[in-house]
Amino acid sequence: MDAVLVHAPDLEGEALARGRIAQGLCLAENHFLLAGPEGDPARVREAKEVLEALRRIAQAQAPFVSRGDRSGTHLKELELWRRAGLSPRKPWYLESGAGMAQTLVLAAEKGAYTLTDPATFLTVGKKRGLEALYGREDPLLQNRYSYYLVPASPGEEKAKALRHFLASEEAARLVEGLKVEGQAPFKRCIIPPGGSR
Repeated sequence: MDAVLVHAPDLEGEALARGRIAQGLCLAENHFLLAGPEGDPARVREAKEVLEALRRIAQAQAPFVSRGDRSGTHLKELELWRRAGLSPRKPWYLESGAGMAQTLVLAAEKGAYTLTDPATFLTVGKKRGLEALYGREDPLLQNRYSYYLVPASPGEEKAKALRHFLASEEAARLVEGLKVEGQAPFKRCIIPPGGSR
């Protein structure tokens, strides 16, 4: 492995501290959203912020499908439940143990809610009848995709060359120009003061 493209900030921090990855570059960003059935039994649409939305789901014991696969999306979901002061449990809380597309299919079949990225929602969830019920640019839902080099890998020079391109204005324009079902699900990274690109 010469490089990684990831979106799990806590795990990235651990890997950086251990020297397993280096020279991080934020490539693109968007915000996760809560998708669910059109009828919205937990009234997630009425929530003013995402933690309230999750509390509504838990209080209603409305079905929720988690990826349950230790992916960046799953880790974000677990963080949000913790911040909401909740520990979701069966029978209303289900784990797919699968990728985002399969999780959205299961959520549609079960009439359940789930946390998803916008691109997979547009290509799978929306077509299965799910609705984007909470999708504001809430800071807690920020989703950054980052590229890292793997130090001393066999293809390190090629990985560095790719990193150089990914940091270019051309690559940023490609990110912003990508369309999924007519919508742009990614933005170029906006790095906060003191951050690096």
